[in-house]
Amino acid sequence: MEDLTGDDVHSRELVVAKVAASELDALLERGARVLSSAPDGTTVEFSGDAVQVADFVDDLARHGIVDVVRSGPVVMRRSE
Repeated sequence: MEDLTGDDVHSRELVVAKVAASELDALLERGARVLSSAPDGTTVEFSGDAVQVADFVDDLARHGIVDVVRSGPVVMRRSE
């Protein structure tokens, strides 16, 4: 493990959420991808930087969310 604090990095987070099927279109327009569909909801994934993911999670609350998990940041040093 390497400490990248202060380095210029790429940073991404991932959200996997199950939502009501009726609310799917708005999330797909934001860039979510469908992982699976079932009678109790559709599972989608979304990745982005911390701000994008936070906004997506906030938006989930307005879209029939059934369940959600969110990763922490994954970072990689940018090439020089």
